[in-house]
Amino acid sequence: MPGGQLLGVTRDYSHRLINFDLEAETPEDQARIREEFLANLEEACGGASEEALASLGSLPKVMDYLRSEGLSEVYEDDDTEPVDVTMEPLTFPAPRSARLQTLARGMTQGVTTLGYAAIRGFGPSHPTVGELRAGTLEILIDNPLSEGHNEDDSYYIGSIPVTEVESVFSVDSTKNGKAHLSFEVGYGLVMGHLETKAIAMSVLDFCLNQGDKQYPTQDEEFVLYHVDGVEATGFVSHLKLPHYVTFQSKLSSVRSTVEDEDDSAADEHASCSAVEEEKE
Repeated sequence: MPGGQLLGVTRDYSHRLINFDLEAETPEDQARIREEFLANLEEACGGASEEALASLGSLPKVMDYLRSEGLSEVYEDDDTEPVDVTMEPLTFPAPRSARLQTLARGMTQGVTTLGYAAIRGFGPSHPTVGELRAGTLEILIDNPLSEGHNEDDSYYIGSIPVTEVESVFSVDSTKNGKAHLSFEVGYGLVMGHLETKAIAMSVLDFCLNQGDKQYPTQDEEFVLYHVDGVEATGFVSHLKLPHYVTFQSKLSSVRSTVEDEDDSAADEHASCSAVEEEKE
């Protein structure tokens, strides 16, 4: 990629030494460090053009570069109102907006487990992480007195930390009647710094876009219902409640089966005894 890879604040490739001075670090300290970094970068690039210097503070997305090279398909913007899974029941086939919301809200270990299963072979999905970013998003509430959505009239109530991932998958494509390889994207966005969950979510997003139900990780119902922590916890926990009717039915079935076996054994024993008496 042009410009190389920026690792950011990751410690995945370095020794982990605890710096206790950062315990009281403030946003102002972070801004100062960022400004010092950019100043040192500009000094190191003293002979660069003005255009190059202007781009120092920008970090273009990897997928934009791949699309500009014709290596990934360009899609038109889709401004369809997303489905709100907190207000509408999940139905299948689910639109992508509902799938992404359900995965983002899903149990971390559940999403990670199914994403790992897809990578291991229970789904044809072994990605390359094209982009992994962490930052904050503002939360705005529309002004009820305004018509439509207007950010200038919206109320700012705070911000949340998020992690965003775009994973790259190599797929078979056809262009102008010729088969060739290209890249497709799986998307993940979760609250907090849950990088592993975000990556697994991007894997499952790609899998569900394929929709081949021979793989469980590409079956919408299997994935989306089973990462829902509220539904899973509720259904499993309800087993603690009395199940008089269902258990009584099972009990009657088992008893009748055992009684039938006992009757069959008794009849067989009686038949054997009768045969022996005839022989005598």
